[in-house]
Amino acid sequence: MLKIKALNLVHGREKDGVQPQTLCTDPLRINIEGPRTHSFEIGFKPGTRVRQEYDEVTKKKSLQLERDNHTKFGHVITIHELGAMAIRDRTSDDTIGAYQTISALRSFIQGVSNGDGQITFVHSNEDDVTHALNTWRVSEYSFTARPLNPTGGDLEKMRTEMYHAEHIYQESGKVTAVPGESLVVANGTLGQTYDLYEGGYAQIGFKGETEDGHRASIPKSNFSQDRSRNLKVRESSPRYLSPHFSPRPS
Repeated sequence: MLKIKALNLVHGREKDGVQPQTLCTDPLRINIEGPRTHSFEIGFKPGTRVRQEYDEVTKKKSLQLERDNHTKFGHVITIHELGAMAIRDRTSDDTIGAYQTISALRSFIQGVSNGDGQITFVHSNEDDVTHALNTWRVSEYSFTARPLNPTGGDLEKMRTEMYHAEHIYQESGKVTAVPGESLVVANGTLGQTYDLYEGGYAQIGFKGETEDGHRASIPKSNFSQDRSRNLKVRESSPRYLSPHFSPRPS
């Protein structure tokens, strides 16, 4: 872990005279069967919050910006030999999600290195998504889909005809594998929705076991009825592969 004196560092732009800050805390060496691994928390202190109230008399809501010292935290685990890290992706009153944790971590590294440090994240592209779906032992698959224009393959047309016949505007679903088995992309739910996904008419996500035996997931991107937006969000928004494990403190 980095040995530093000052924990509170600048993060992002000043807003209404208040400068958001980031910090690092709770470093811990953990043991995951050999690799040199560390766990730590990245904190984000916005310095302000928007207070929302409702006036029963006027029947209107009001917003007010006020000072706030509350700090939220994101959990990071680094595996040095692999050049990899895992980041908790959970948002609550006390935690920040993966994207915000990454942003705060970047600011922290730049701060402790006086602007000379940087960190680069490699995320899954569409080829990685396809490879994972075909090689992992997939245990859970989720999708959101819509009818498509009268083009595409037979499976796409089959599901679209079903949508139109039943007046379906949008479908969301999740399927799980038979215990001890893995899901297969064939001519049913997976095959049809994956065809729609390739055409920009659906978004998919799944969980399973990688080729080397690790539990992981690729989250589903935000879905839109607009085909071009579905394709654009996949290009512009990272698809972070999320590992699932419970580290043991050494």
